[in-house]
Amino acid sequence: MFNFDYKFKLEGDILIFKATGFTSYERAVELVNSIISEIKKADRNGNPYKILFDMRGLKALDVRTTTAITELDKAVYESAVLKVGTVLDNIIALVQQRRLIGTEYDMGKRALVTSDYNKCITWLKE
Repeated sequence: MFNFDYKFKLEGDILIFKATGFTSYERAVELVNSIISEIKKADRNGNPYKILFDMRGLKALDVRTTTAITELDKAVYESAVLKVGTVLDNIIALVQQRRLIGTEYDMGKRALVTSDYNKCITWLKE
């Protein structure tokens, strides 16, 4: 029904979370909880790491997911992550994400939101 797909992988010191398609509120909350679990696991590991949220192909989210995204933002903000890059190609999702960034958990220069995947990867590897 929703054609939603989610993948996680570790490449070097970058945790890569990729989500595409439409998702229900319930699946979005599951996804956020899964990501928070991986971030906590990386913190326990003790090695420096970065995060890439590859959300190309993710459609606009249900408005109710902002609560879950705020919890994710808090987990990222309180983690030991060095940098966080987010790649979005959907203009509505991009606007939603930019609106949420910096409201409560501002990552400053440690965060980048862009529609350019290569720019994001280059920035994360600097």
